[in-house]
Amino acid sequence: MGQARQHILPFEDAHKATDWSAFEHMSMFVLLANRMNAYNTNLLMEQEGI
Repeated sequence: MGQARQHILPFEDAHKATDWSAFEHMSMFVLLANRMNAYNTNLLMEQEGI
């Protein structure tokens, strides 16, 4: 997500382009918890000016 912010990519594009395979085995991944976490991280980085 940090690289996406540096390149000013929209969140949707950054999320689709990310390789999430290392986390797919986690139980909450299936429930889209990864998307919620990624979006919250994106918002936090925006607030911090990253």
